[in-house]
Amino acid sequence: MPASKRAQEAEYTQKRRILLAVTVQESVSFFEQQIQYLRDRQYEVTVVCSSRPADEALEGAAFRELRMNREMSPLEDIKSLWKAIKLIRDIKPDIVNAGTPKAGLIVGLAARICGVPTRVYTCHGLRLETLSGWKRRLLTWTERIAAANAHEVIAVSDSLRRKLASLRICAARKVTVPHNGSCKGIMAERYEVTPDLAAKAEELRLRLGVPREATLFGFVGRMTRDKGVDTLVEAFQLAKAQLPNVRLLLVGAREQADPITELTKQTIEADSHIIEAGYQHELPLYYAALDCLVLPSYREGLGNVVLEASAAGKPVIVARSTGLMDTVIDGQTGLMIEAGDASGLCAQMKYIALHREEGKKLGDNGKRRVVRDFHPYDVIQAFGQVYERLYLRSGASNTSTTVSGEAYNKPKQREETL
Repeated sequence: MPASKRAQEAEYTQKRRILLAVTVQESVSFFEQQIQYLRDRQYEVTVVCSSRPADEALEGAAFRELRMNREMSPLEDIKSLWKAIKLIRDIKPDIVNAGTPKAGLIVGLAARICGVPTRVYTCHGLRLETLSGWKRRLLTWTERIAAANAHEVIAVSDSLRRKLASLRICAARKVTVPHNGSCKGIMAERYEVTPDLAAKAEELRLRLGVPREATLFGFVGRMTRDKGVDTLVEAFQLAKAQLPNVRLLLVGAREQADPITELTKQTIEADSHIIEAGYQHELPLYYAALDCLVLPSYREGLGNVVLEASAAGKPVIVARSTGLMDTVIDGQTGLMIEAGDASGLCAQMKYIALHREEGKKLGDNGKRRVVRDFHPYDVIQAFGQVYERLYLRSGASNTSTTVSGEAYNKPKQREETL
């Protein structure tokens, strides 16, 4: 064999293959900048999800399609598992990071069956928190299986880490929170309210019919019950009765899976002070137009929209719930309420409307915190350190599994019993 060929094969065996899996293409954004970070460090990166995302989202990574149904569908899930096993045996990754519930279950289980040396489950939130009955029990067990299949679980916030332990999804010692939380950090400069953006935001307010002197509260996210939209609309009605010069802007699409109540829908449609903008791509413009962001969600992994609004220097009001309590230092970078407390939310909205200077201080403090604690490089580097630590611990670096596959079905780490 020519020396150049041997050198190429030696380099090939040293490269690490990492598979990043999520259920749907929209969730590939969780890997923003992480893919490039890994490629810069000579990882061969493959992204797996149900349909191909845009090329810019892949950042040069390879893509493999794996159809997965977001809802529970036993027959389809078995088919997806079989395809996942074939896919992993074909790619032979050294590391698998599966995130989102269905990918965590199916790809995580397939990775364990195939003996992938380093397996990570990234938990972006727990849908089961707001469920009850058999659905809650079923999702609890799927989360437990996903966690058991992994050598380490990554939680995107500390309150989520504590929730995983309190619900006995997995032991607290098995859960890592990268840096200060988040899956990709916040690019604060993207949300900087420059003079040009401020001028465009003023034009947007005029187009939306918001008076210059009005206080514009805003919601950004999926229009669902879990997000606290019913509570928000009820609180706004209470606030408007006492402060007529307020407006509410709702940015996001309505969803059928967890719909808001009929009363809330009717109130939104009948109230001229509530503006429903639907789904929007240019979020920095909408943050710039707001006077305050409100997110009374019952559960989150980490409230990224709160951190984005803080990066824009806006005061925020959030519920004291999983994933949101990490985004605000109460009274310093924003205000908190108890989840579902419409009267408490009304009081905080009134405070922001009547104390503009105090609201500005909250926004300024929040912006400094985002810049300091959630820089993308710090978060992504923390993910990289998890991969490196687990990879070295697995002993995979001393094998040539990447090419031969001889040791591929012999995991080096102690397995956790399902």
